[in-house]
Amino acid sequence: MPDKLDFFNATENTLTAQFLYNAIPNLTLELKSLFTVGKQSPPEEERVINPDDPDTENVDERIDLMVPINQVNTRRGMRTYPFYPDPTLIYDVNNWEGRRYGVEQWIDRETGELITKEGKTIQHLLFIFKARYEIPLADLPVIGEYVTRIGEDMVLTPMYKYIRETARDRDRDSFPIVELAVFEEPTRVALDPLRIQPDDAESLEYLRFNKNSVEIVEGVRFDYQFTQRVKLLAGFQYRKFVNKDNDYINYLRALGEEGFANAPVLFRPNSRTRIFELQLIQQGQWAGFNVVVLSGFRIRKDVLRNVRSNTTFVRAMVGF
Repeated sequence: MPDKLDFFNATENTLTAQFLYNAIPNLTLELKSLFTVGKQSPPEEERVINPDDPDTENVDERIDLMVPINQVNTRRGMRTYPFYPDPTLIYDVNNWEGRRYGVEQWIDRETGELITKEGKTIQHLLFIFKARYEIPLADLPVIGEYVTRIGEDMVLTPMYKYIRETARDRDRDSFPIVELAVFEEPTRVALDPLRIQPDDAESLEYLRFNKNSVEIVEGVRFDYQFTQRVKLLAGFQYRKFVNKDNDYINYLRALGEEGFANAPVLFRPNSRTRIFELQLIQQGQWAGFNVVVLSGFRIRKDVLRNVRSNTTFVRAMVGF
């Protein structure tokens, strides 16, 4: 979900809807929708740090607020100052830059004039569809008799999840159109590749408030109540994520190979992931306390990048 609206003078409205269907035995269908509209308004004239000079054409010199360029100093991937904020950066005058608040600007391609739209509207839509069907193995006609001999509580559950997320805070008409050798024809890009680098503030702000993606999760889970206090869980997932924000992808393409190599963490590329996990849950009592021990093993593989990781974990919870 995009970050909350920044600073002051902002409103946000959220509409949620949920539908749950379980009339068919063992089948559960669930729909969730979240729609958020936020409005950022510029400050009053008396609160402006530096007003715009009307004698300067096609240049907006107005400054509504100051933001830090860097928030923490790092060395070898770690902070050099253990607390936030970093005082060496907070009191560094050169580390602050002026920003325009709650405004959209672009140059009209026909007239060449600078168009300014006061206030920024952020729209975010999240749609989730989930389905699962529980299959008690003891009820199956072929293997049911054999299952009842080793344990009655054995359930196989196929699952499916579809996630659609879209968000935007600007009009696509404000996106620049570039003519580069990497494109066969003039192409619209999210940001100006000649002026903005992937780790610049403008790029990070775009990724915070603009999203267009689809994620599909397919999986199956196996539950086995081995004894009254021991339960075995096994599951497999296949996750497919597709980033459909072609405007930002074209912006990275315009920067060449370095564009994707230097893409911020907020940019999520396409991915295909396989996950297999095995868990053993043990419950008991000790000295009057309820004790739950969770141990497991997880294998995760990124199919597109051919990266595999193994995780072994043990967790213990004590309560009364």
